[in-house]
Amino acid sequence: MNARVALVVTLAIVVAIDAPEARAGDNPLEVTIVDASPRAPANQKCVRALFRCKSEPYVWDPTCRTLDQVRAKLPSPLPPTILAWDASTAERLRAVDAAIIVDCRPAEGVLDIVVKPTSAGVVTFRVRHLQLTPRLLDVIAERAVRAAYDGFME
Repeated sequence: MNARVALVVTLAIVVAIDAPEARAGDNPLEVTIVDASPRAPANQKCVRALFRCKSEPYVWDPTCRTLDQVRAKLPSPLPPTILAWDASTAERLRAVDAAIIVDCRPAEGVLDIVVKPTSAGVVTFRVRHLQLTPRLLDVIAERAVRAAYDGFME
């Protein structure tokens, strides 16, 4: 019995020591991720793989939507590619802190990302004719999330 109590107390102390110090004003970056890919299971799987649990070292709260779910907020007609979207178009999707718009078509080796951060402008990523491997998706997703943070911490 005493051994169990000692173990529980020890674990509580270890957790308290490892817990990050909370500071006033600490809030996660709230991001809307819009899947603008053509409807296909492989495309949807690519977008999910792209932003799976990108937590360390970032603190963010992503909300995923399809283009159809947010189309009412966008001008009509839309440009044929998300890379042609300007800051004002992407701004309409930035509900809280940032928006990340993704068009991922792994069968074609195509990945387009438009990031609308808190600050002015947009950041775009364009990948062509490459196999969209998990490692490549991780590198691009990390850079997209970093771009979404632009202006958030100021």
